[in-house]
Amino acid sequence: MKLDKNKIITTLTLLVILVVTHAVIVCAWVGAEYLIEGAVHMGRVDNFFAVAGAYYLTRDMYRFDRKYGKKFKRGSHEK
Repeated sequence: MKLDKNKIITTLTLLVILVVTHAVIVCAWVGAEYLIEGAVHMGRVDNFFAVAGAYYLTRDMYRFDRKYGKKFKRGSHEK
């Protein structure tokens, strides 16, 4: 089985983006709970929505880049 270098790099990049997006959503969620309720308690439902939100945001960013990314690459306006 031959592994493609580009697929491995893409997978690792998407995994890093997913983790960072999840961290941003959790931090925003915790901050909002603290401001609204004055206490922070992350439940299973909160974590589920954070994971789902991170997944869908990462997926949509990847699809947008695949569809429109080539138009906005550096140097494309010079051709």
